[in-house]
Amino acid sequence: SLSSPARMESSSEKKETQAQEKKERQAPTPQPKKSALQAKKIRSATMAKIAISDGMTIKALADSMGVRLVDCIKSVIRLGEAPKTIEHELELTTAELVVVEHGMEPVMPEGSVSHQLGRHFTDEQYSDLPPRAPIVTIMGHVDHGKTTLLDFFRSSSIAAGEAGGITQTIAAFEVERPELGRITFVDTPGHMAFKAMRERGAKATDIVVLVVDVFDGVMPQTLEVVQHTQAAKVPVVIAVNKCDLPGADPRRVLEQLAEHGLVAEDMGGDVQAVPISALKGQGTDKLEECIQLMAEMMELRAPSDGPGEAVVVEVTKDKALGSLTSIIVQVGEIKVGDVVVAGKQSGRVRA
Repeated sequence: SLSSPARMESSSEKKETQAQEKKERQAPTPQPKKSALQAKKIRSATMAKIAISDGMTIKALADSMGVRLVDCIKSVIRLGEAPKTIEHELELTTAELVVVEHGMEPVMPEGSVSHQLGRHFTDEQYSDLPPRAPIVTIMGHVDHGKTTLLDFFRSSSIAAGEAGGITQTIAAFEVERPELGRITFVDTPGHMAFKAMRERGAKATDIVVLVVDVFDGVMPQTLEVVQHTQAAKVPVVIAVNKCDLPGADPRRVLEQLAEHGLVAEDMGGDVQAVPISALKGQGTDKLEECIQLMAEMMELRAPSDGPGEAVVVEVTKDKALGSLTSIIVQVGEIKVGDVVVAGKQSGRVRA
C-alpha cells in the first residue's frame, strides 16, 4: 500500500505524456519563412505551363489553358483585339498576356522574346548600351517657380494658361543642349490637392530638382517632397529661386532643409544646391551642369530599340479619344499597335 501513491503518480505522468505527444502530432509543423524570390520560384514551379505560338487561335488557346472559351475571348478583347470568330489568330504577345492573366505561365517558342518578364542585362552588356537622357522631376511648393523654371528651359510660357497659374497636370518634355546633351524634364503640381501626382513623379525619376522660394523658405509641400525623395531614394538637387531679388538669403533656406535631413554641400552634406532666378535664367546653366554631372555618375544607359518598358505618370479621359496615358519610356521603344500592360490594366497603343 505504501507503493500505491507512487504507482498512481506514474500513471498520471504517463497520461500527461500521451496527451502532450498527441497535441504535438496534431499541431502543424512550423514552416521556415520564405523570401520573395523563393516564393516566386515555388509559384512558378506549381504554375500550369502553357505552350504558345504565333498565330495560335483563340479556341486552341482556351483548350490549352482549360478555360471557358468566352473567358478567353473577353481577355483578348480587353487587350484591344476584336475577334470575329473563335478561329481568330493571335499575335504571340497577345497570347502570352492572356495566359498570364489567367494565372498560368506561358512557354515561349524557341528564339522568341518574352514581352512580359522585362529585359535584363549583364554588367558587360549594360556597359555597351548607349547613354540615355536623365529623367529629372521638378518639384516643390506651389508658386515657388517650378513652371517658370521649365518655361525657361523649353522657351515657352504655360503658367499663365493654367488655372490660377497653378500646374494641374504632370507634363514631360525633353531639352537638348549642344554641350550638355539631352535631359527629360517632368513638371509636377505643387498644390496640396495633387499629392498623388507628386508621389508618382518622385518614383518615375532619376533625379529630383527641389525648387524653394528664397523668401518663403520651407513650406508644407517642400517637406512632402523631401519625404517622397527619401522614401524613393532619389538624389536631389536644391534650386533656391528668386536669388536675384534684394535681400535674398539662400543660406537660410539651406539651414531649414538641413533640419529635415537634406544637407547641402556648403553645410557639410552631399546635396548640391544652386541659387537661381527662374524668371531671368540666372544660375540655370550651373543647375543643368549639376544634373548632367549627377547623371554621368549614375551611368544611365538603355537600349533604344526592342520591347519597351515605361512608367505611367498620368492618365486622362478624352471624350473623343478615350483614355490618354502619359508615359516616360525608360527602355526600348513603344510603337502604335503594341500591347501594353500597366498593373491590372492592359490595352493596345492606338496612336
